[in-house]
Amino acid sequence: MEDRALVLLYLARDERALSYTQDRYGRYLGKIAYNILRDDGESEECVNDTLFKAWRSIPPNEPNSLKAYLGRIARNTALDMYKARNRQKRGRDEVTLCLDELDECVGGSVCERSEGEITAAINRFLEGESASDRQMFVLRYFYAESIAGIAKRLGSGESRIKVRLHRMRERLRILLREEELL
Repeated sequence: MEDRALVLLYLARDERALSYTQDRYGRYLGKIAYNILRDDGESEECVNDTLFKAWRSIPPNEPNSLKAYLGRIARNTALDMYKARNRQKRGRDEVTLCLDELDECVGGSVCERSEGEITAAINRFLEGESASDRQMFVLRYFYAESIAGIAKRLGSGESRIKVRLHRMRERLRILLREEELL
């Protein structure tokens, strides 16, 4: 079933939308959740929560890209679950490393700006990057992919990936400072 037809089912409050969405995007959502949570049970719970949140948010929302919309919900839900699980302990797993890398870039001192302004600035930054650098950035900081996984996917060495990501974070920090978002 195509995305537009799925969205129309949601808008019509037809419960079949949930099972069709699970069939079409369940593995994709599960991969996003697993990359962050590293637990099959929690990942499955995250996918179910994502479907429930989509059910509650469509309508009033009517996403143009259902895959991107669901991916964002899954990522945010997984991050919330991750933070709740790890409130007491702060280990050095892959998600913690990703969050620490970005925190190093923005320094935890982002001015009181809307999420939309920050998102727009990051999107402008990524537009100026090469296609492979954009892919690398999204894999690392949206999908929480490991450095080894990115290196394998892009056919590159891990050291090279680390250096490129570091340089991208530096360029992003400069852009955020220029736009007075830091």
